[in-house]
This record gives sequence, structure tokens and C-alpha cells, in this order.
Amino acid sequence: MKISTIVIRMMLPLLLSSFWNITGNISSPYELSGTRGVQALESNNKKPKSGGHFLKYDWNWNWNVESFPRRLDLELELANDDNICHTSEWLPAGANLIGEAAEDQSGESIDMSADGSIVAIGTRRNDGAGKNSGHVRIYQRDIGSDSGSGSNKWILLGKDIDGKDRWEGMGTAISLSQDGMTIAITGNNSAGQADKIGILRVYQYNENTNSWTQLGEDMRGKAASDQFGRSLSLSDDGLTVAVGAYQSQDGQGQNSGMVQVFSYNTKSKSWVQKGNSLNMKKDNVPD
Repeated sequence: MKISTIVIRMMLPLLLSSFWNITGNISSPYELSGTRGVQALESNNKKPKSGGHFLKYDWNWNWNVESFPRRLDLELELANDDNICHTSEWLPAGANLIGEAAEDQSGESIDMSADGSIVAIGTRRNDGAGKNSGHVRIYQRDIGSDSGSGSNKWILLGKDIDGKDRWEGMGTAISLSQDGMTIAITGNNSAGQADKIGILRVYQYNENTNSWTQLGEDMRGKAASDQFGRSLSLSDDGLTVAVGAYQSQDGQGQNSGMVQVFSYNTKSKSWVQKGNSLNMKKDNVPD
């Protein structure tokens, strides 16, 4: 899904003067979501390294910030309707979405549906299925709970999508389909080993059973240290996925990198690679 990324810093107080009443630390970086609102982001202290906070404001709302003790994230992603944004550390309108346990680092990866009503949060260091097995949680915004101030509640869709074995790190990267009903999830290791091969799974939500079901088989990198799945993009319909393996050498030289595109065959219920792997031609291409 195509999403705008906008970061505005130095001149923000001047830009906001016509629309918002501002109190708080003006020297902190703020982020502007198109023409609809302002987002400010900070880390959360309730559980060390468990996750972060997100603040969302819209037209004619008062700017009210308790404090900004830490750095703010530098990237903002905006939903297609310009009403909701997300980042790796955030505080939702409504109840805080906090990591399950200390050291989880919830929010290391995050994505939203096109209309901003569904949000997925990756937590690759969660230990639910073993050390650093990782998990992903997907929430849906309860519009009926909005009191007019944007304070929507977020409802968990299904259960946590856990890694299947220790060290998988599921939630390293995540990508939602346009409607938020399909999600691609990668882990930075293969099952049971810290080998950095990488693994990819795709799940689809079943509204009748309120559960997530895996589509097709696992997809893996070709060799140790490939870092298959460190970058990821799912198509709007959830049936095509592009996966990056930035440390792959695959015959082209050390750390030259590779991208593969897979399409889901609904008849065979399997993922089929589309075309050839896309390889870089130069050794040690810098990040």
C-alpha cells in the first residue's frame, strides 16, 4: 500500500499557529500528517523496553503534552484517509497498547490497513513460544467508542500470532493487505536457530472464528545470514508479497542482496515465485 511519509520540524510552530492551541515543549520534533493532524511520539516507561506511545491530534483539538523526555521517532506513516498514522513507538487514541513483557520491545515493526482501522504490531523479542520466538498482535479500531475526541478503543483481532520456535523472531517485519484481513510476517532466523536465514509466513483473518489461519507454507531464505525478510511488502489483495534479503550473496558476491516476489496459488494453496530473483551485481552494497 502506498503511504505518504512527512516529517516537519523546525518551522512547525509557525505552521500550526492558525489551527491549534499549543502547550508543551515546542523544541521537540513534531510530525504533521498531511493536512489533518499532528502526531508526537515518545517511548514508554511503564515496562522497560516493552513498547512505546503514540499521540494523535486532529483539526481544532488542543495540543496537550505531559512531557517529552526522550527522542522522538523520525518516520511517520499516514493512512490513506489522512486520519491515522503510525510509527515504531506510539500512543494510540484510547487505551495504551503496551508490550506483553519486559524486553519485548513491542512496536519494532508496525503497519496499518488503508483506512487506518486496523493496526498490526510486531514484537520479535517476545518469548511466548521460546526465547525470542516473537509474536504479532492485530487490533481493530472500535469506531462506536469514539466520544468525539478521537479516543477510540482498540480490540484485539484473534489471538497473538506467535513464532513457532525459539529464535524465530517473528515480527521482524510485517505488512498488511489493504483491508487489513491478510498479514505477511517475517522472522530474522529459521526455526530453533539463530542463523539469520529468515522466514516468512502469511496469515488470513477468519471473521467467523475470530482467528488467523496461515496461507500456504513457510518461505525461507536460501542460506545462513541471508536476512531474508528484513524488508517486506504485501499487495493490496494480500496474494502477492515481495521479500528482501539484504545480506544474500546468491552467486552475486558478498552481501549483494536479493529480492524475491511470491504469488499465492488459491488452487494449490501454495506460494509460487514470480520470475527470477532480483540480485544486485556489486559486492558489499552499502545500506
